Amino acid sequence: MIAAPISVIFSPDNPSPIEMSELKQEKMPLYVSSPGHSVFGEYVGAHWCGPCMDSASPSLTNLKTSNPEEFTFVSFFESEFGGWPSDSPILRTDHVMNNSDGYPTFSFGDQQSGSCYKVGSSGSHYYDTDFANGGCMSDDSSNFQLEMSMSLNATSEEVTIGLEVTYVGTETSVQTHVYAAITEEIGADSYDNGYRPHHNWRGWLLNENQDGFAELTLFKDMTADISWTAPLSLVRPSSGHSQWENFWPVIALMDGPYDSFNTVLAAVDPAMGPLIDVGITQFTVENREDTPGFTPGDILDLNLEVRNNGVENYIEGGEFGIYIISGSDVTYLGGQTISELGPGSTQSLDLEFDTSEITMANSGITTFRAMITDLSSDRNSSNNLLDALAFHDMPPSPARPAAVGSTSFERGDAVQFESTALSNDLVDDMSTMSPTLEYSPSGTSQWTGGWVISTELAGSGGNAVYLHTIQTPPTAGTGFYDIRTMWQDLSGQESEWLVTEEAFELHNALPKVLSSNDPGFVGYPTVKLGDSETISLSGLVRDAETPLSMLAINSSDPEFLGWNSATTSITVQFDEIARDSQGNPLPQGVFISIDDGEDVNNGMLLFNVIESGAPRWAPITTQPVFEAGSATISLTEFLSDTDDDGNPVSANGLVITIVSNSNEGLLQATVAGQTDSFHRR
Repeated sequence: MIAAPISVIFSPDNPSPIEMSELKQEKMPLYVSSPGHSVFGEYVGAHWCGPCMDSASPSLTNLKTSNPEEFTFVSFFESEFGGWPSDSPILRTDHVMNNSDGYPTFSFGDQQSGSCYKVGSSGSHYYDTDFANGGCMSDDSSNFQLEMSMSLNATSEEVTIGLEVTYVGTETSVQTHVYAAITEEIGADSYDNGYRPHHNWRGWLLNENQDGFAELTLFKDMTADISWTAPLSLVRPSSGHSQWENFWPVIALMDGPYDSFNTVLAAVDPAMGPLIDVGITQFTVENREDTPGFTPGDILDLNLEVRNNGVENYIEGGEFGIYIISGSDVTYLGGQTISELGPGSTQSLDLEFDTSEITMANSGITTFRAMITDLSSDRNSSNNLLDALAFHDMPPSPARPAAVGSTSFERGDAVQFESTALSNDLVDDMSTMSPTLEYSPSGTSQWTGGWVISTELAGSGGNAVYLHTIQTPPTAGTGFYDIRTMWQDLSGQESEWLVTEEAFELHNALPKVLSSNDPGFVGYPTVKLGDSETISLSGLVRDAETPLSMLAINSSDPEFLGWNSATTSITVQFDEIARDSQGNPLPQGVFISIDDGEDVNNGMLLFNVIESGAPRWAPITTQPVFEAGSATISLTEFLSDTDDDGNPVSANGLVITIVSNSNEGLLQATVAGQTDSFHRR
């Protein structure tokens, strides 16, 4: 025996602390011994109460955690925002507080005095000793066997709570009252320090008149049952518990009505007694064609597996089966009776389904439902129903391709189109569909894909497109062309062909004179002044579709002397050199017309004109010679000379001779070197 510390008690009328001395008590054991039967209690506390949040509630939680199958309780808790719960018509808050002047107050077995009636609290195992000593329950507690069941209607969100009571005592019959409350396993309301009390009261399960606890007459060695229906919305989710997981009925069997103090015979909650849970562990729908969706006529394999998740053999029967959902219609496809299942044991059902009669729809889904029905005492009904989806696999629908760049171009060039399609289902996307593009001269339906040199997927997700490249040959016919696209999905379904008329136009590629900006240009040819020169037009004139030898070339310029198609060359002759203001030679042109048989194009052939190597005279100024007089002039300054490449060389070596004299009777001329002498008679 040790001296207990001072406890601090709070009065409901005055929340200021009142110091109270507590009698000596036994030291709390770390692990609580089993009393050998169920124990029930009721707790009253408030959010602002220090001993409540620091000791009482943690003590109750620890006791429930260490002895989950033997201890249960109900908390009546004043929350910060909701205040005290309205527990009419039973008014258990006042009932428990009948002999108390502060919080926390806890009553084992509906007691109002003695060690089972606790006012105040200290430590985190405050109630363990009284629990281990029996919790002031009836001495005949072991004569009452309670079994609870729960099932959730997912449609109405209502919970059916069932109770079966078997009396194995010596009396012929026993009259009992059923204390039944709905609590939150973990309270959605918390103390001021954030701690959440457990088993917070949320509603009563009453008799048919809703004015008291239901009465139940028990007969020796017989089982009596009773059930209630309550909305799931009575409770709230909390601390990771869903609404269904937090729905926590607490039921106690008493020997008297609610408005008197009674002996509690036995109690039960969902954690007490063997766990009974048969649930669906696997439900699959697979196409034998090994595709994610199905087309009419495919066979679907349906596989359903149920498992005993409990800790004891399940022998209470029930059915599990597979249904097909169509709108509001539910059609049974097949099922089995649940056989005896040991803990962890499974039972399977395999069906095949022919999809021939399914009405297909764009983005359609066929829903198959697996259900477990007619179970007894199933704690967890949330795993009794599971849907599996089979996607309708529809043929794709092509969208009209969009051109990348101009659709009017010369034959021999390329054009690109981007194409997309609608999958029409939830099976395919752009990565699982592939397009085919073909072309034809407009209106002829002569479809082919020979010019399509690549079809590539570009982008991803919603930006994914296929890029088609059509490379036209130089020999292609000119005019408009239609294109058409067809798509195939993962299962091999093909779309209809989508025709786009006059999608692109091919023009004759005009022959042209090349410039320095064109690939293959060989540069300006060089010709010699005054000479007839033959120049190849390879690298100077080009037609993308027509060989040079098949072109007709003409010119009206005097420098043009002729075109030889056999040698693909022209003959030109320039008689002068054009120069700029600084005396530098300029390129000189011959304007030509080029005819490829379909079209005529014009252009200027440019030439570098150079000297031919012959000496040249510059104009000689007039030389006066008087009668009977003489004169001389040096001709060197009027002479120039070039080599064979047109480069200037010295004129000093030139030999000058007089070819003729138009009037030898008047003027006599002689040359000595490069000096000319004149004598007038």
